[in-house]
Amino acid sequence: MLEVVVSLKFYLPVGEKVLVETVRLAGFEEKVRPLEASLNTPFGKVRIGAPIIQIAQCESASIEYHGERNMLILRGKRDSVIGCIEKLVESLEKLGYNLDDAIDYIEIFVPPQPLRFKNFIESLRQNIRLVNPIELEGEVLNVWSVSLSNATNPIGKNFYNWFFVQLNPDIYAKDVANIHLIKRTKRVSDCIEFLAKLDALIRGIITNLGGGGDEE
Repeated sequence: MLEVVVSLKFYLPVGEKVLVETVRLAGFEEKVRPLEASLNTPFGKVRIGAPIIQIAQCESASIEYHGERNMLILRGKRDSVIGCIEKLVESLEKLGYNLDDAIDYIEIFVPPQPLRFKNFIESLRQNIRLVNPIELEGEVLNVWSVSLSNATNPIGKNFYNWFFVQLNPDIYAKDVANIHLIKRTKRVSDCIEFLAKLDALIRGIITNLGGGGDEE
């Protein structure tokens, strides 16, 4: 099952009381604790950036809030994250809030993780060919990994619908590739729909690149 991170970027800060009541109504396990990044120095530990607060646990998913960025973050197995988002929508509705109206955008992030992809490099080189071969220091260079996107850059008018996929080989296993994915949207329903069909989308990418097999 794929691990995903879904970040909901709110227009304005979410009050602590609203967060606590949302968690309670959703039936999540409350776990309020700071998740701070720190750096060891000769003078002791130095905190880096604003703290991210873990506010709850929902099945296998962790729910965190980054106050400085007005961002609610869900991390965990894909199916658990979908269920948590649906419960969040319901609990916020009970409090009189519409999640779509409150958020600027949603970012879906699939951190690098292994997938079965038979003969990844060979398949890639058969399907993606360089028009002009590159030779450096007497060596011919060829395609080794691939990055795909729906636009030329993730800024300006492309920011809210940015879709990026990257596949890299596992140097120790020829039939394994590591996938990394980013997808942005503005609507909760679109986020849930995308997560639900993520397996099929990834299989389609693998098939189009000449591979086969299911994700691990």
